[in-house]
Amino acid sequence: MSIYENFPDIETTFVHDDLPKEVDFGLEIHLDIESTGLNFGEYHVKDERDDVNIISIGHDPLPDGRFTKALVCKVDRKSKLPVFKSLVENPKVVTYIHHAAFDAPAIYDHYDIIPSTIKCTKSLSKLLGRSNNRYADLVKSICGLELPKGMLSTSKWYLPYDEWSMEMKKYCAYDVVYGKWIHDYLFKLCGAKAQKYYLDLTKSWPHLVKALNVSSKRGILAI
Repeated sequence: MSIYENFPDIETTFVHDDLPKEVDFGLEIHLDIESTGLNFGEYHVKDERDDVNIISIGHDPLPDGRFTKALVCKVDRKSKLPVFKSLVENPKVVTYIHHAAFDAPAIYDHYDIIPSTIKCTKSLSKLLGRSNNRYADLVKSICGLELPKGMLSTSKWYLPYDEWSMEMKKYCAYDVVYGKWIHDYLFKLCGAKAQKYYLDLTKSWPHLVKALNVSSKRGILAI
């Protein structure tokens, strides 16, 4: 029995090196990456920086904010991502990321791509003073589902898809399902002052990503 047996079905597509041109992702997506480690940015010697292995995109949200489709894209440093770049750099597209201070600088470090409009659920959760800001804990407390993260987060994502377990495939899909739902729920909990502060932060992300890219590992993970 799969550990995801009781979760809603998510239509998931697995591709290589870029997003398919024919897919209409709409104007709201949830972005997540899987990498070999945590070392990105100019602070680290180029040959010692970790690799981005997977870019996952959740799209087609329901009225409650839950994304119903996921696309999992296997990448490496040689990948060319013109379709992905066109999507996330479109100013009309909102990109939800749980930990934008890590994921966005990592993508910028590899591909010189920065999403135009970033909404970060971790930043919003911390602004509210929540004690636990992990994605899995927010999904549990807000959406009522317990994501089985654990050792899956350190899986060998560089392996070919046919060597992935079903749990690895499900892991990548369900990591990009609940970002909009969580974001909208937390934003409504904020007062007017906190909402303005957060919206100002949202406008600053394209500049923050470049700044984080030249900072230390500690700096990238601290926000």
